[in-house]
Amino acid sequence: VDAVGLQLIAISENGNAPDGTALCDQWMSLVVKFLCHDSVDVSSTVFSCLSRFTMSLGKHVSGKKSGGAAEPLAFDPLKYLPTILSCLYRQMQYPQGYPFGGPNEAENISVFELGDVAGAEEEEDDEEVYRSELRKLYSKIVRWQPDLVVQFIGATLATLPTPLSSGGFEVSEAALRLVFHFQEGLSGKMAKIIGSGGVFDQIVTALFESDAGFHANFELVTLFLDCAVRYGKILVAMPDEGKKALLIGRVYECIGRGIAN
Repeated sequence: VDAVGLQLIAISENGNAPDGTALCDQWMSLVVKFLCHDSVDVSSTVFSCLSRFTMSLGKHVSGKKSGGAAEPLAFDPLKYLPTILSCLYRQMQYPQGYPFGGPNEAENISVFELGDVAGAEEEEDDEEVYRSELRKLYSKIVRWQPDLVVQFIGATLATLPTPLSSGGFEVSEAALRLVFHFQEGLSGKMAKIIGSGGVFDQIVTALFESDAGFHANFELVTLFLDCAVRYGKILVAMPDEGKKALLIGRVYECIGRGIAN
């Protein structure tokens, strides 16, 4: 599937290929099945073609922005982005019972458990490498279609059960990851999206207004605080001084609970 995708995109970009929409639809349906597989080994086999796909997307978008003709493709790459984003969000979710550890877990490990811990750490490393690649793909999509990604983030956060402090960790953590890693895909003039008072700023403000920072899970609270650090300038730029003081106070309250950021 990965090799076919690489060839399909290369042929599509030569400008002489016939309409490849039907063929690309078939290929993308297989990519989605592989990407959403429960096994990280299976899922990661399509990373190369998806990375190449984002490059093709970039050429397509750049051609339109320059005022000239878009890159000659035998298919429209934009039509597949919502599905790909949904898959990335699904795969970003950690499996239930994932051994994150925590601030005091090391103190509770016995000598007899060290062998099991070593195996768990190796598996954990594979999971983290896998999610790192997912976030790279996500950042590449942000680079070329930030507005679409902002819409996706807003729609995703709207599906989370409230209050966030008592919601499921897996979906909530993945949703906050979408917010946190959004900045990593921006560069140049696009970075001005953050702090412009637009939709993304509204999303971040709504996150600060939520009680996500009071979740029982250590990792989720830390991620919430990471978002506060990364997007703190949105808080600082708020014209409403009363609201600004309230939200900054809420962030400090989370820190005051003893969470080390």
